[in-house]
Amino acid sequence: MIPLGESDKARAVELNQQGEQLFSSGKLPGAIDRFMRAIELFPDYATPYNNLGVVVWRIGFVVGAYTYFQRALAIFPDHPGAALNLSDVLLQMGRTDDAVATLRNYCERNPEDSEAQRRLTLLLNHVENQGNGAEATDNAGPVLPVWEAPWNSLGPN
Repeated sequence: MIPLGESDKARAVELNQQGEQLFSSGKLPGAIDRFMRAIELFPDYATPYNNLGVVVWRIGFVVGAYTYFQRALAIFPDHPGAALNLSDVLLQMGRTDDAVATLRNYCERNPEDSEAQRRLTLLLNHVENQGNGAEATDNAGPVLPVWEAPWNSLGPN
């Protein structure tokens, strides 16, 4: 494989930023295109995988989002957005234990991340309450923590 040059990295960062701008203005197909192009140009850049996961999650492809968040964390295990997003997707998939493990693992390596610590505490409290037979107030099922929105590199959207 031919080593990637600094210009490839810089172009991938630029494409990712363009994708974020398109995403922020609601132009999801264009955002997907830019994130995919950034990934093609620089496959070891975690942020466009996370951002692509956010976009596909937003349009309803939970399993695709899960795959992209996992890939981002495989490249950069301390990517804060990907860790938070993966735990949220796991919750949506009904995989609470895996969501707890993802957050716990990330928080152990990043104790300064107050948002991740807050989410882990809320999730652990929820799990403990469910284990104690606490009743959910909503007849639709157990009440899981709901975060503001998926995180891309710009923060919650």
